[in-house]
Amino acid sequence: MKTKSVKKVHTIETQSFEVLLLSCIIFFLPFFRGLFFEKEFYVGSLLMALLVIGTLVKNSIAKEKITFSTMIEYLTAALALLYILSFPLAVNKYLAAFETIKTLTYFSAFLIAANQIRKKEDISTITWTILLSSATVAIIGFGAAFGSFTYQDAYGAGMISSTFQYHNTFGAFMLATLFLAAGEIVSNQGWKRYSATAIGYLLFMGLVFSYSRGAWLLVPVVGLAFFLMLKQEALKTVVLSLIAILLSFAMTISFLYKAVHTSNGLIGWTLLIGGSCLAAGIGFAFNKYIAASFEKYITKRKFIIGMLIIGIFSIVLLTNGYVLRHLPETVADRVSTINARTFTVVERGVFYSDASGLIKDYPILGTGGGGWATLYGTYKTYDYTTTEVHNYVMQTWIEMGTVGVLLLIGIYVSFVWIGFKLVKNVEDGALSSKLLGVICAILAMISHNFIDFNMSLGAFAIVFWLLLGVVAAAYKNYDTTEKKLNIRLNIPNAPFLLLAALLFISSLTFNLSISNAARAETLINEGYYYEAIEHFESAAKQNPYNADYLLDLANLQLLIGANVEDETLIEASKENMEKALDRNDRDFGVLQNAITYYINIEDYDAVNKLLEKLIMYHPLSDHTYNFAVEAYDFMANDLMQKGEGEEAQKYFEKILMLQDKIEGISLLLAERRENLLQDVTDIPEWYIDQRFRINLEGSTLEKINFARSVVDR
Repeated sequence: MKTKSVKKVHTIETQSFEVLLLSCIIFFLPFFRGLFFEKEFYVGSLLMALLVIGTLVKNSIAKEKITFSTMIEYLTAALALLYILSFPLAVNKYLAAFETIKTLTYFSAFLIAANQIRKKEDISTITWTILLSSATVAIIGFGAAFGSFTYQDAYGAGMISSTFQYHNTFGAFMLATLFLAAGEIVSNQGWKRYSATAIGYLLFMGLVFSYSRGAWLLVPVVGLAFFLMLKQEALKTVVLSLIAILLSFAMTISFLYKAVHTSNGLIGWTLLIGGSCLAAGIGFAFNKYIAASFEKYITKRKFIIGMLIIGIFSIVLLTNGYVLRHLPETVADRVSTINARTFTVVERGVFYSDASGLIKDYPILGTGGGGWATLYGTYKTYDYTTTEVHNYVMQTWIEMGTVGVLLLIGIYVSFVWIGFKLVKNVEDGALSSKLLGVICAILAMISHNFIDFNMSLGAFAIVFWLLLGVVAAAYKNYDTTEKKLNIRLNIPNAPFLLLAALLFISSLTFNLSISNAARAETLINEGYYYEAIEHFESAAKQNPYNADYLLDLANLQLLIGANVEDETLIEASKENMEKALDRNDRDFGVLQNAITYYINIEDYDAVNKLLEKLIMYHPLSDHTYNFAVEAYDFMANDLMQKGEGEEAQKYFEKILMLQDKIEGISLLLAERRENLLQDVTDIPEWYIDQRFRINLEGSTLEKINFARSVVDR
């Protein structure tokens, strides 16, 4: 079918070189452990900073400026700026610095996409890059599942996590890119269409084997949105390709399931490659022999009504167990546990409830980046362990306050409005379908971000912001309707160059600090202590917000200073310990390390103050009370040996006071357990025993009994 010509605001003869470089960077980012960890993330942030600097220098030479003309651009820039401006107020500057670097990296991808995409080919370059990258991610995951090679945490507990090392984020990524594949299937012909169909099969299989129930539930929801916005002339292509993928899936799923669970690489690869080829082949046959008849009898309205009927019928079959009997056992188990009273759902509710208490205490500008990870120990309902709130909106609200969450909501609303306008006004059918795939991919990511911490994995987050940039660019270039509400602003390159330079310098120095700290550890193991001190000092200078470097430095200086009786080194050690606590006096590990340090130098006043903080900031942790009792017992016995019985008595009394506190907390946790876990049947007993009571070690109980005997005397 012949499509109408597209009116464009910009004209350019060659494809954007900046977009090509951006795509090359994006392709490889998921392979660095999903960019969850600092060391790997700094590789991505350095590359993005260099790309932005190069682009802006080129713009300056050509006397071009950065143009903002959509609300989504202004709001995204404001959110990035807010992370910088709120940094001095952050409760944990080390984590806040990392979150700021991450945000600037995402903004860089958004900025390049929104300002450098000027052709359909640029959009295709990005979408195909993401598709090929996601297909590779799926292949790595299946390879790990087949036992063909090893990738850390890519497969475990029967679930594929691939390079993201977290099965829910892997599932969400497969879901989002599945809609990108759908857009490419509709917008292309020939080998590209059937390649996208083959990739679609691979992504769908990855989605299934992720065992992400949230992602599974979003398939029909976002799928319905896709078909509602799809143009009638594109319906036959996507439906026939969908049927091809599902038929191939049905013919291979049982055998592939066995290959995964028996680690049979030969059969697994044969089925995976064969299934992809089969999906492409069936799609080709359908388009050649059935397409004409399909278009003649099936309309968009009939199809959607039919899908709704099938959906209702499928729900009935699922609820009565008929479908489950024909699914692989582990898949059936995951499907059967989808309800509002599973422990996963209940646990998420607890996270959000606890987060609301944190938000109440930091309402306007929030805690700064990393606020939840730093503070949640004080607010949690029971002794769970998670550094993520599992909801991107809540996380933004915690970190950037009400100001930040309003900016994020504004970005979402702007995206929905722009997406609607693009679907409605872009006349080129192929481009419209391609953009619909991008829009639905973003919708899938936004939706899943409400129930999980995908945005904490940099490779996922950068694709999200990149696709938002694609939508912004498409709106500027291809929606030629009058935009009365848009404010066009040409911004000099200098401010963005400054941000890019900040990103580059901070990423480089923080990355060097990691290298220096690692080198120091190696030198310690080899016995070169003074050289190790130099490297720890360098690491602490390169990342002055990291308390761990200062802790390690202080402990090493104390060790050497005590052995060689060097008072200067011991004093330097004390100063560095004080600096470490100034950087972060809430983290359990930091407090535990510092308490041990001050016990070693017999500064019991400092120990008392830090123990009070430990109990205040981590009131529900077993480790808090086991460690506190041990510390009080050590000091009491030390004072008794020195003949200071009266002082020792005070510490024994503190142990008994802790016992009373523990009993009160145990009663509170038991009450919360009864309220939270009603009708919840899928929670392991060991989890209840560990998380809903204070478990004291045998040695701790002995120390409590000894303290009671001393006090009673």
